[in-house]
Amino acid sequence: MLDRSAPLWILPVLLEMFTFIVEGVEPLPGDAARCRLTELREEAESTCGCVNEDVSATLLTANWPNDLMPTARATLSIILREPRTRLPPWAVRIFATRNGEDAALLVPYLAVSLPGAERGDAVELLCAIRSIGPRAKALEELVQSRCNDPSAVVAIHAASALVRVAPTQRYPRNVLLSYLSSDRPEYRWRAADAIAATGSPDEGWSQRLTKLLKDDDVRVRVTSAYSLWRITNDPKDAFPVLVASLTERDASLSTAFEYPSRHGDSHRAYAIRAIVELGDAGKPALRDVILVVKEVARTDTANSDPHAVLGIVALNAIGALGTVSESEFKEIEASVECKECAFAMVRDEARRVLSGIRETLPRKSDNWGE
Repeated sequence: MLDRSAPLWILPVLLEMFTFIVEGVEPLPGDAARCRLTELREEAESTCGCVNEDVSATLLTANWPNDLMPTARATLSIILREPRTRLPPWAVRIFATRNGEDAALLVPYLAVSLPGAERGDAVELLCAIRSIGPRAKALEELVQSRCNDPSAVVAIHAASALVRVAPTQRYPRNVLLSYLSSDRPEYRWRAADAIAATGSPDEGWSQRLTKLLKDDDVRVRVTSAYSLWRITNDPKDAFPVLVASLTERDASLSTAFEYPSRHGDSHRAYAIRAIVELGDAGKPALRDVILVVKEVARTDTANSDPHAVLGIVALNAIGALGTVSESEFKEIEASVECKECAFAMVRDEARRVLSGIRETLPRKSDNWGE
């Protein structure tokens, strides 16, 4: 169940994560980014890499423009020369996710940090290794050792990382297949999501995932549908499952935040993200996503933090899935402006996204509302 006792500060964190996943984070403006990066570089050089965690977190998580990435990586190299350097695992994951194999400079640091890392940190670091892929080959034995971790969540992420690091190895594929066949739904859906992250074709996985599209647990069905599309590039079986899930009662999925101790969100946010990733094949779901926005507008503010995130995810998806009519836009706008509903918690962000949708209206509507 969703943890209603989670502090309110978790909401902006959820929004930031889902904005990155669904919409993508815009690079910092060139001049501002250059000035900030220069400051970070100077601090790293003046302290011989012995910087505080805030500096390293900013360096790792800021979305630097492409032309500044060599400078960002060079600055990170300075910090990594300091043997006592400790980087926030969550920030390491974000940096690796954005940079892929270009984050390989982190491999020596990961080799030192992963052994002995506790569950939450281990999952973050394994996700980083998975993003780096084959260029983290030096970590193969270390990652394989975590495939036998007492924590199933760590073992699942280790196996998916190993698939990326050593694509020809059969062992991690069998580990993930065994979790897909678990009698515990929380293992099945986490394994399905981890397989999706590998993007690697596998006949055994495909067969099992196809069966899981009819699983009793909606979380298993949604993650299996997304995973099946990711490893086959065929949306035919995935799309109807994802759309059907949008009408079901919310079930908590924490896969977007990588570790189950964190605040999960509705499976519908996951499904909408997946639908957007389908590209043209997902566009017929536009009206279904609009209905989700309307439902969020009917959710009172007392228990609305996860629904507020769902609302933002759905709004972003509308802009990605197609053009709405004037009448549909008015309904969406009315939902966003509802006084006592989940959108009240994220009004400014919702209006920002709404303005982008307004810009896609037909030409005759450019001045609508003035």
